[in-house]
Amino acid sequence: RDRDRREIYPAPIDAIFGALETSGEIDAVLPEMDVITWRGNLSKLLTCAWNVNEAWTMEAELVNRCVVLNVRETEDSLRRALTRDDREERMCYWGYAFEESVCAEKPFEEPVDCLDCFCSVVRTKLGTLNVLMCGEVDCFDSDDGDLASYVELKTTRVMNDPRQVKKFEKEKLLKWWAQSYALGVRRILVGFRDDVGKVVKLQMLETLKLPGYVAAHEGAWNARDGLRCASLV
Repeated sequence: RDRDRREIYPAPIDAIFGALETSGEIDAVLPEMDVITWRGNLSKLLTCAWNVNEAWTMEAELVNRCVVLNVRETEDSLRRALTRDDREERMCYWGYAFEESVCAEKPFEEPVDCLDCFCSVVRTKLGTLNVLMCGEVDCFDSDDGDLASYVELKTTRVMNDPRQVKKFEKEKLLKWWAQSYALGVRRILVGFRDDVGKVVKLQMLETLKLPGYVAAHEGAWNARDGLRCASLV
């Protein structure tokens, strides 16, 4: 996968079918599905009611009675990825380095691998639709390996005033909620960093509680409308 989104098709859909073939469940699972997609496409649908600044696109193909959604980058997002400056590249690295420091038994003994990732394939419901979805999982905190143990890892700049907190809750938490909720990830470990990339605070957030943080804000997003919008689209 293209973690830096520098290709028009950064996450080929055939990887999902390959996982089903490897598991031996492809013939049993596929006939029951209404939608097959990467998690990123569903996240876009869950947030589209409040997204007024970022353009997005996806490709849809009807195969028998199943809609297959393919991830497709916009020209603008490709241009931004290809023209990132040193500061932006460094900030991307900070995120990968945080994942390395949290997950590795001996962090930074080898160069941080920005391409290595683990993905989970899950079956879920969106309204009346049966959805087969694949998404990257950062880590898990037990030996169970089930959805309850999955943890998303995020970094963000430490906030110094109420205006920054409000913007964080209305915009960034929306994306985090959609991403984690879609795949069934229940917890998000956040590393709050300073301007030189040093993590100064850790906080564990519960995915299902994120909508409550913004409920008091005027025009805030909410889970019910996000799910309704996604199912209608």
